[in-house]
Amino acid sequence: MAYLWSLRGLSWRELAKRTCRRSWEDEVFGQAARLAFYYLLSMFPVLLLLLILFDKLAGPGSTASNLRNTLLAAFQQILPRDASVLISKTLGELNAGAVVGAGAVYAGLGSAWGALNGTWAMMAGLNKAYEVKEDRPWWKVLSIAFGLTISLGIMGLVALWAMLYGSGGLENGGPKLQH
Repeated sequence: MAYLWSLRGLSWRELAKRTCRRSWEDEVFGQAARLAFYYLLSMFPVLLLLLILFDKLAGPGSTASNLRNTLLAAFQQILPRDASVLISKTLGELNAGAVVGAGAVYAGLGSAWGALNGTWAMMAGLNKAYEVKEDRPWWKVLSIAFGLTISLGIMGLVALWAMLYGSGGLENGGPKLQH
């Protein structure tokens, strides 16, 4: 096991030079920026659509209500207080005038486009890092990217469900929001 951590005759300076050179050649920081941009671009419309959907499906003590409260509680823990208040206020305004219709469809399509581009950026970045030339037809690449995007979305929902279930929220009526 120790041989995995040895440099096998390579100096630390040479290792640093090689790492920097390869990072530059593979455009690591540009690929990371592209990936972060597209996923961040798709994240907020999806979260707002989820919150609106959970609010529309929510009844007293329902699972949708508990998921909504869990998501809002996670925002309160992660975001600064002012940002959390802004999201809660925006959500209230959206729910007051929200009609699940054309606006939701456009937001969903825009978000799906951003997430699909994020997945494509991940695939292109990995191909560049591993020096793989893309030989598959465009429709196959698109179908793989679409499948990966759907899988990532499902894993996100499972993670949200696990946050709810893991906190004992199902037995206790969900997490309590702090105002």
